[in-house]
Amino acid sequence: MEKRKTTMREIMARMAVRTYDFGYLVILNDPTIRASVHGPALGRFGETGLLEAVERELAGGKAWTQVRARVEPCRDCVFKLSRKSLTYS
Repeated sequence: MEKRKTTMREIMARMAVRTYDFGYLVILNDPTIRASVHGPALGRFGETGLLEAVERELAGGKAWTQVRARVEPCRDCVFKLSRKSLTYS
């Protein structure tokens, strides 16, 4: 397996957003819309538009912006920007 060098663009993206989860919405069976299965509800499918759910997450949600620099113990790690994004909150 060939090792790939981390680019500066990837490092900068990891400072701001969770690169694996950014832009994803989860619609559950009940039909709650969430940015993360473990996160708060952003609305209900059929009642809340998907664009409105995205706006709610961008305005005040944490599922897409919970990065290593903001959580323990990662915030003190010297390798936090070279590591992959958190996978879930």
